[in-house]
Amino acid sequence: MAEPLPPSAEPAAYRAGGFDFRGRRFAIDRRAYVTDPELTCLVDAVVRRAGELAAALGRPPQLLDFGVGCGSLAVCVALECPAARVAGLDIDPGALELARTNLAAHGAAVALFQGDGLAALPAGFAPDLVFGDPPWGDHTTLYAPDRPIAHYLAMPAVAVFPRGGTTGCHQEILRQARARGWRCEFLLNAGSLAPAALAPVLALADEARILQPRPHVSLIHARLGTPARRGP
Repeated sequence: MAEPLPPSAEPAAYRAGGFDFRGRRFAIDRRAYVTDPELTCLVDAVVRRAGELAAALGRPPQLLDFGVGCGSLAVCVALECPAARVAGLDIDPGALELARTNLAAHGAAVALFQGDGLAALPAGFAPDLVFGDPPWGDHTTLYAPDRPIAHYLAMPAVAVFPRGGTTGCHQEILRQARARGWRCEFLLNAGSLAPAALAPVLALADEARILQPRPHVSLIHARLGTPARRGP
């Protein structure tokens, strides 16, 4: 059995029992991944696109947070884009317990589902936009020196590094979505991965591009099927 990490190697948010993100306080402990501050770029992109989808569809768009974790991203999206309906999916029941705590604290309406992959969702569930921060990279792809590898190794392993290579989780999301016949968009964080490393993910979409809202931060905006159109 591996030796436990010293307390100093744990994320400071675990020791404090919470962290601030987009002006909101979120409870956190070792059951869930500590949201990286760079993820505010993802929330910006999701809120903006959800507003565009609401106008294009003529109805509230259905959003899915893949890997909802402690719920920080889903809470922010739900509160900042009230025109959308938000759901969250996670494999870890402990993380979902923490997400429920944060949803209640912020009064955010988010439907939560537990399971490994999209098969855990109810039959007929079909989102307009899937967003999230799936596990990406490896021990060498870090955001910044203030978060060394020990910072990430202290978190739940399932939330840190993906199975199947540096973009294995991203690829599996698109494969599963296509198998379910979804015609939707995706906004997925790819962290500090270089654009060239994202080619296998982009190749699985009908249309895709890389957004870089700030240096060394990549988001994948992809689509399966035709663009959203205004409803009747």
